[in-house]
Amino acid sequence: MPKIVDHEAYRLQLVEGSADLFSQHGFAGVTMRGVARALNVSTGTLYHYFESKETLFEATVAHVVSRNASVAIEVLQPQVASGLRLGVRDVLDFLILQEEQQIAQFVVLMDYWRLHPEGRDALRPAIRQAHYAYADIVAGLLGSRDQGLGELVLSVLFNIIEMRWLHGSSFPAEPQIKLLERLVDDCLQRDS
Repeated sequence: MPKIVDHEAYRLQLVEGSADLFSQHGFAGVTMRGVARALNVSTGTLYHYFESKETLFEATVAHVVSRNASVAIEVLQPQVASGLRLGVRDVLDFLILQEEQQIAQFVVLMDYWRLHPEGRDALRPAIRQAHYAYADIVAGLLGSRDQGLGELVLSVLFNIIEMRWLHGSSFPAEPQIKLLERLVDDCLQRDS
C-alpha cells in the first residue's frame, strides 16, 4: 500500500527545520545539501518542495514572521480582550524577551537582502502582514484602535531594541520611553 503524505504538512516541517539553520548560519552559510543533511532528507526531496535555496528561504521567512505574530497575539491578545490597557514599557518588555531571536532574524534577513536584491519583493508581503498585525496588537494593548499609533510605538520600540543591539543592554532608553509615553497619553486623551 502506498504511503500517504500530507505534502503541505511535510513542506511546513521542512520550513520549520530550515529556520534554525538560516538563523544559525545566515543565508550565505546554508546550502540545500546542508539543509537536506540536517533534516535527514535527500536533496531531491528538498528540491521537490522548493525549487531553490531562495524559495526555501522565502517560505521560511513567511513562516517565521507569521509565527512571531501568532506568538505575540497568543501572549498579548488575551490581555487586550479582557480590556486591560498596558503601557509602552509592557510592550517593550515583551519585545526585549524576544530580542535575541528578533536580532538573529533581522541579521539573516539583511544577509539575504544584500545578496539577493531581486528577491526582496517576494519577502515584502509576509513582513508587511506581520508588521500590521503587531501594530494592531500594540495599539490594542495601549487602549487604542488607531493602527498608526501602534505603528509609531512599534517603530520607536524597535529602534530602542536596535540601539540596545548596537550599544549593549545598558543603552539608556529611559528618555525615549518617557517621551513615547507622553506622546501615547496625549494621543489617547485626544481620541477619548
